[in-house]
Amino acid sequence: MDILLVSAWFHDSGYLFTYRGHEDAGMAIAGTFLIQHQVSRDFMNEVFACIEATKMPQLPKNILQEIICDADLYHFSSPDYPIYAEKLRREWAEWLDKHFSDKDWNELNWSVMRHHQYFTNYGKTILQAKKQKNMALLMPGT
Repeated sequence: MDILLVSAWFHDSGYLFTYRGHEDAGMAIAGTFLIQHQVSRDFMNEVFACIEATKMPQLPKNILQEIICDADLYHFSSPDYPIYAEKLRREWAEWLDKHFSDKDWNELNWSVMRHHQYFTNYGKTILQAKKQKNMALLMPGT
């Protein structure tokens, strides 16, 4: 549980320094913190592996990595997903200079969600059903 908690703390901390490749920067930040707190190399490697698993495409190799991946993209299943997506759209415009028409933005979101999968039993049963409702709002041609 501690590995998962520490991984969650640091997996997006790299955004402090970079947008692209923020997971690698997050691992560096986590590494500094963990060395300062004299944790074992095994613990540190498990944290790094969890953070690495959140990179797209997500490729978790164990249950801890599956949990953090599902948590990282939980927002796909959120009832507030349209609000979240609009905030992300503005963020991409500002930080990545990427601009989308409403149609293109909805199609991109729908496509990403269509190719995404949850990994845990909870994700596959509960989150997936909620994600499907959000996908229906974005369905191309609707």
